[in-house]
Amino acid sequence: PHSHLYTSNNLIEFSGRRFKINYTISYDRKLIKKLIPSKKANITTRNFPETVAQIRKKTKLSDGGNQYLFFTTDINNKHLVLICEKV
Repeated sequence: PHSHLYTSNNLIEFSGRRFKINYTISYDRKLIKKLIPSKKANITTRNFPETVAQIRKKTKLSDGGNQYLFFTTDINNKHLVLICEKV
């Protein structure tokens, strides 16, 4: 399966949504809680074994805020979280 998340070092015109990646971390609930002190985030999963509801329950993050979390799996089967903000 493919995640269909595209990255670039340069900000380019793109027909989809664009985000600045602030952190790329391994899936670690404690670290996520530390990096999201507002306890609010918009969560999306792409090629990830847990649902958004399961992630919200485990991390106790409510919906909303300015942070966007993308939970995905990389080419080496490592679970990652991209912590982003809209550009």
